[in-house]
Amino acid sequence: MSQIKLAVSQISQSLAAVSLLVAHIGVMPTQAQIKADDSTPTQVTSDGNQFDIDGGTPSGDNIFHSFEEFGLDQDQIANFLSQPGI
Repeated sequence: MSQIKLAVSQISQSLAAVSLLVAHIGVMPTQAQIKADDSTPTQVTSDGNQFDIDGGTPSGDNIFHSFEEFGLDQDQIANFLSQPGI
């Protein structure tokens, strides 16, 4: 009987540890991900909550950028910098 109690105790402790881990992961803030890929000369620099996006490939009156990842949190800014004449 004591082996059953020991097993139940170990399972309870394991479940408690997993629950705490899941709860901690659930409240961790997300981080913005803006990563340029290699298909354009796009450059991304960050300063606090602002991401400056520069470079890109000009075509006529437009500049094209390509990203591997692009995601912002609600309080973050993506600032696309333009070249003179565009």
